[in-house]
Amino acid sequence: MPGGWVAVIVLILLLAGAAYVTYEGWTAHSGGIELPDWGYALLGVGVIFGLVIGCGLMALAFYSSRRGYVGVIFGLVIGCGLMALAFYSSRRGYDEPTVVEHDDQKSEERR
Repeated sequence: MPGGWVAVIVLILLLAGAAYVTYEGWTAHSGGIELPDWGYALLGVGVIFGLVIGCGLMALAFYSSRRGYVGVIFGLVIGCGLMALAFYSSRRGYDEPTVVEHDDQKSEERR
């Protein structure tokens, strides 16, 4: 079945392209600022938490399609609640952009 192999190759190429764009986006805008170890740890915890929630909601959707519609409604409520929590920080100002001033910028402003 050659069509199946073509689909697998296309998906692998898309995954490689997404990984490349992610790496470039991560490193291009860092400005030489290093992320501390605890930052990487928290980033990993967030990724794992997101995967667990996403996989759990998908499993709930598949399960409810076999058993009934209560699970779908429950999944939608949980999903909407999680999205509301994700955007809740915008009212608190936690997602304001960080402004980093370098020493040469500070000395130019003092002149």
